[in-house]
Amino acid sequence: MNRFCFVCGILVTALCCLSAAEAPHEESTSTIASTAPVESTTTSAKLPFQCSHHTVIDDPTRHILYNATRSCDDENLGWVRFIDRANNGRSMIIPTVQPPYLEHCGAVVPGWLKDFTYPTTIGTTVEASVCFDFVITGSTVRFCMYTIDIQITNCGHDFFVFNLPAAPRCNLRYCTI
Repeated sequence: MNRFCFVCGILVTALCCLSAAEAPHEESTSTIASTAPVESTTTSAKLPFQCSHHTVIDDPTRHILYNATRSCDDENLGWVRFIDRANNGRSMIIPTVQPPYLEHCGAVVPGWLKDFTYPTTIGTTVEASVCFDFVITGSTVRFCMYTIDIQITNCGHDFFVFNLPAAPRCNLRYCTI
């Protein structure tokens, strides 16, 4: 799993030590080069803190069609953004449809958003429940054995960040699509 720090929507490693009081809260775009000064433009849209301060997760094993089962989310992930670097850094989201199979997303039990619609207003943070499906032995009926409440923020530019607590046990994992 690759981890990066975003400050003002810029991928950086050296600026991650800024405190919350020092870090700007406006959406901006910048170009950083090793010897060039930073060029910046700022819009008037104020985004929530988590839109510029989150962990980026580029993990193709989280995709709902990935069928290995060796990972789990048994630690608090905090605010994260899922991306697919192999697909030009396209943003990924937690699916709102039940994954087609158990033992996908790199875990035994895949997590997805049941009865949820993503917010369309930029800067909006909403609550959602992640469902972790189980099947009773000898049955084909799947049901939500565990649910976890999370927060989701629409940060604009076609990306969302997720505040993800630890799953209640191993073999449960948040999926992406």
